[in-house]
Amino acid sequence: MNLSNEAIVPFKDVSTQDWYYESVSRAYDAGLVKGIDPDHFAPNARITRE
Repeated sequence: MNLSNEAIVPFKDVSTQDWYYESVSRAYDAGLVKGIDPDHFAPNARITRE
């Protein structure tokens, strides 16, 4: 786990300028979320119940 105040997000589609960047970075750092692949989080994709 990254203990610094700034977590690093490996996703090319999540910019540090996005309003949700800090939430995604902390959730990723804590192991709560993964991307759809190693380089993409797909923040604008539709959510399914699956």
